[in-house]
Order: sequence, then C-alpha cells, then structure tokens
Amino acid sequence: MTPKNLLGRTPHHAASRPVPTSATVVHLRGEIDIFTSNAMRERLLHALRSDPSMLVCDLSGVSFCDTSGLAVLVGVQRRARVMGIPMGLTAPPAQTATLLRLTGLDHTFTMYGSGPAERIARPAVPARGPRQHRMRDRHQ
Repeated sequence: MTPKNLLGRTPHHAASRPVPTSATVVHLRGEIDIFTSNAMRERLLHALRSDPSMLVCDLSGVSFCDTSGLAVLVGVQRRARVMGIPMGLTAPPAQTATLLRLTGLDHTFTMYGSGPAERIARPAVPARGPRQHRMRDRHQ
C-alpha cells in the first residue's frame, strides 16, 4: 500500500531515491526559525545563483524547524522552479518530517534518501489527533 499524507495525497518520497550525483546539496544545520530563516534563505538563493542542475537541501543536521523555515523552503522552491531547477529535500528529522506531512509539503517536495537502500524515516501520524476529537466533541 502506498503511504498517503493527511490530505490523502501520495508523497513524492513513496519510493525513496538516492540523491542524484549531479545535484548541488546544501547541508542545513541547527534551528530554523524566525531568527535564522533569513540567513537560510540567503544561503539557498546563493546556491541557486550558481545555476545548479538540481538543488537538494540536506535536513539531517536540523534540530528544529518551524513554519518560517517551511516558508523559506517553499519560496526558494518557487524561485528554483521559475529558473528551471528542480529542488528536493533529504533526511528530514522526525519533527520536520511530521511538519512536512501535516502541511502537505511532503507532496510538493521530492524527497531523497542519501543512498540507494536508505528510506527516509516517516513516523506514523494518527488519522485523528486529539485536537480533532475535541473539535468533534464540541459540535455534538
């Protein structure tokens, strides 16, 4: 069975692929939040200016990512698309992978593994979280 995100769409990483050798890989580290997202944006835009055949963000060193970090990734991906440069992600930690899945962005970005047999960790997400139960209970 093919995994689906909460929006019912099949993510691009259903069959994890190795990072292409021709890709420019940008290794991101530490916390990505409102205080660090501008620096990350500049770093990724600098990588795009070098006209890579493909841009892949390695998230293995990211200890935290909030919505401002996701907004930067989406913005850079849009710019890359206009330039004809495919962009993908690799090795998101559990918290970031969950955030990508909950927002549906796991469907937007192509997800890569670092080796041919590696699969990106995708922790299970319950079909109904506690918040959905509370909302349902309020309306009954």
